[in-house]
Amino acid sequence: MRKIFIGSLLATLCLSTAGAAVWQLPAKKTLAMQAEEAGRTEDIKVVENMRRFQGKRGVAIQSNANGRQGKNDGILTFELNVQKAGKYVFWVHAGVDEYGKKIGSKARSKYQSFFLQLTVNGSLPTKRVVFEPWRNPEGTNKTLGQFYLTAGKNIIKLQLPRGVILDCLSLAPYKAPKVPAAARKFELIKLPGHPRLMVNSSILDTLRKNLEHKENKYFWNLVRQTALRSYKPQFPKQGEVPHDAVLERAIACKAFYYLINGSKSVGRDAVDLTREYISRVEFGNLLDITREIGAAIYTASLVYDWCYDLMSDDERNVIRRNLIRLAENMECGWPPFKQSILSGHGNEAQINRDLLSMAVAIYDEDPEPVRYCSYCVLQQLVPNRAFDYQSPRHSQGISYSSFRFAWEMYAAWIFKRLLQREVFDSNIKNVAYYWIYMRTPWGFMFRDGDGASWRNNWGSALASLLCYTYAEDPVLKGEFLRTDRGKIDPILFLLLNIPQMTPQMDRSCLPKGLDFGPVRSGMSIRNSWDISKESDAVAAEVRGGGYHYGNHQHSDAGAFQIFFRGQLISPLSIYKFYGTPYDMNFAKRSVAQSMLLVVDPAEKIYASYGNDGGSRFIQNMPRDYRDLTVKSKFYYGKKRYCAFQISAADPKISIYSADLTGAYSSKVKSLTRTFCFIDLDDVKRPALAVVYDRLEKSDPDFKTYWQITTLRDPEKIDNGVRLTSFRRNKGKTGKLDLQMYKPAANDRTMEILTGKDACNVFGKQYVVPSMIPEASGSRVIFSPRKAAAKHEFLALLNIYGSETTPHKVGVEENTDCFAVFSANRAVILPRSSNFYSRRFSFKLPQSSKRMIAVANLTAGMWNVQEKDGKKYQIKVEENNNTLFFESDALEFDLSMQKDITR
Repeated sequence: MRKIFIGSLLATLCLSTAGAAVWQLPAKKTLAMQAEEAGRTEDIKVVENMRRFQGKRGVAIQSNANGRQGKNDGILTFELNVQKAGKYVFWVHAGVDEYGKKIGSKARSKYQSFFLQLTVNGSLPTKRVVFEPWRNPEGTNKTLGQFYLTAGKNIIKLQLPRGVILDCLSLAPYKAPKVPAAARKFELIKLPGHPRLMVNSSILDTLRKNLEHKENKYFWNLVRQTALRSYKPQFPKQGEVPHDAVLERAIACKAFYYLINGSKSVGRDAVDLTREYISRVEFGNLLDITREIGAAIYTASLVYDWCYDLMSDDERNVIRRNLIRLAENMECGWPPFKQSILSGHGNEAQINRDLLSMAVAIYDEDPEPVRYCSYCVLQQLVPNRAFDYQSPRHSQGISYSSFRFAWEMYAAWIFKRLLQREVFDSNIKNVAYYWIYMRTPWGFMFRDGDGASWRNNWGSALASLLCYTYAEDPVLKGEFLRTDRGKIDPILFLLLNIPQMTPQMDRSCLPKGLDFGPVRSGMSIRNSWDISKESDAVAAEVRGGGYHYGNHQHSDAGAFQIFFRGQLISPLSIYKFYGTPYDMNFAKRSVAQSMLLVVDPAEKIYASYGNDGGSRFIQNMPRDYRDLTVKSKFYYGKKRYCAFQISAADPKISIYSADLTGAYSSKVKSLTRTFCFIDLDDVKRPALAVVYDRLEKSDPDFKTYWQITTLRDPEKIDNGVRLTSFRRNKGKTGKLDLQMYKPAANDRTMEILTGKDACNVFGKQYVVPSMIPEASGSRVIFSPRKAAAKHEFLALLNIYGSETTPHKVGVEENTDCFAVFSANRAVILPRSSNFYSRRFSFKLPQSSKRMIAVANLTAGMWNVQEKDGKKYQIKVEENNNTLFFESDALEFDLSMQKDITR
């Protein structure tokens, strides 16, 4: 049951002559006004039996055949007496009827939400979202915004849209976010004079000289043409104007033109347009509208700083007052402490660019905003990211990482230009390599977190520009030049671009393997840096443990992907609307990934979502890196080791191992996953992957499922399945034969769930929101027949082209280890969840010179003795824990130099 907060107040209802209620609102109280008690036009009817509504009743426009609505239809009138004048927050609780469900089912974006019209005391109507189509149709809350009420009588009118059932209109006094004590005491930074936002006096001459460089000239012409164009918008004398991105762009160009060449007439235009626009613009409550609000704040801040000397005190006051007005309507609020700068929308442009820019611009008149914003960035964001970016991998996945990280780079740039030094740890310069190493051979990206299903070359021009210029990195400049630069802000490009730097376009200078480090661990590996539409390269990536940051991150510790002529192993997640049953029960969960599932029927899942048997599901994230320990709920295991044969530059055998115990609830006592990628030096049969898992459960009866996910229907073969890539390359596809060696065929079952069944989670069906390839994918599930506390899984993944047959793969097994061999490669996997230190032996069939990797060994000096008596010693390094050597012998005996078992 939804709780309606009315404080200690029971609303006093007095019937008016029209039969409607009159509500009383004492100071500092919250009031909920039931819609059925309000005055209403005749077309509005009471709707009964609303389970989630207060009193089980609401109101809606009576349906008619054509669904059309007149300008005087569907009007509710709320009359209330207010004890204290001031700003109040309005919100509604509403659902939809059958007509609304039908309309909402066709919605494809936030712009297809349901809108009402609202007036307060005869003001001009303002348009506000009352219900979003992906919310619970039985009822959900939606904030309408902040409005001013006078002391005494107030009249609020709502015009409902067809399809919406309104429960109540609620309101409460507006309260600014509380400023933390540490922020109040944070030392105020002294700033230089104007201009100081994204520029400084020492850089201006360089910017002017660079304008005519061939890299900059096109963008400079765009800015100049826009700046010199006349804009005469018709601002109303009274009333609001909507967001106008074109006008904002023109204002910014005029301000930049004045900054560069001092044209007072153009600068004056920028000031006049800003004053008129920002004092009238209203954004409403559309989902994520805070981003558009922030863009207006940023634009006005540029004008305030760059055209400072052209403005009168009165103009500065008008602009500054409206900057604060808009800031109060942002999600993080003002002061900016309603959201964390470390996660969610608080980690986007709101503080990192928009409010920080405002603070820098108005510092001379009001220095406190600089104190608050610099506290958020310098005291909270900077130290946490110094910890986080020990792993050059963003927590929020491909799509959201490029967006959110770009705003962190904006903050880095604002402070760098402002203080003429870097305030972030230098490891922030490596994060952009995450996007390079997650790129598939055909140019789009491996799936990671919430985001789109890319079918073309992917790139973020904004993030790439900010990163390459900040790091002064030729490789990252090459990545930027591959993006769609036509979408980049030309002013930002002119402020940051380094035209004299020669880009490094050839990615082959990069190592083929990357260890993502300790915080968000994993490995990326490929056999070639050929990235083109016809590439025959193969690439793979595997996720480790590390720390989990929730939000748009998926519960995917241990998941892996493989690409050859298209995706062979790929998640089935589809991101459309955040928080839907499908989103929270399937898309973000382990069940949509190539992972181990262990079902404890009694396991309690975050917010009572469904039990998929996967890793723990949390949506909140750590507020401070100092809280991250192996005992924290955010700990999802750790990297055990990552090893590349000889080096990461061109490894023939790459091995990654993670302890994933922390990712699961207490149902898992121990879980290690070891992923081996073996480059076979064969274009048509390029690679073999081996996945070795060791699992111990707290209850032998918990069902266990070893799963891979793929985009096309698999074909059954001996001991497993054959996967086919989603696309063709010159008529050829990629193939992958997955053979499950352990458990043996007699000891396990295999199930293939395709299409609709793939989104069925142990009997609960979820409906996919889109028909992209992931919607018709498949899950292949292996499960041990017998209940047991401990299980071993050894899977062989043989990758080859459709025009040939795969390499033969063999396995030799003894009590100590598995020996997997193919072509002239062999990988030895000791059968232990701990590092091996005992003496052990293994055999390989037929004599041929092989590259051999022995994994999972205790660091130290190891003795290798071949059957013919040849002996040698090899050192195994910490964090590598793998012994690499070449030999044509058939039998080997290995022992540590100081054998602790003897």
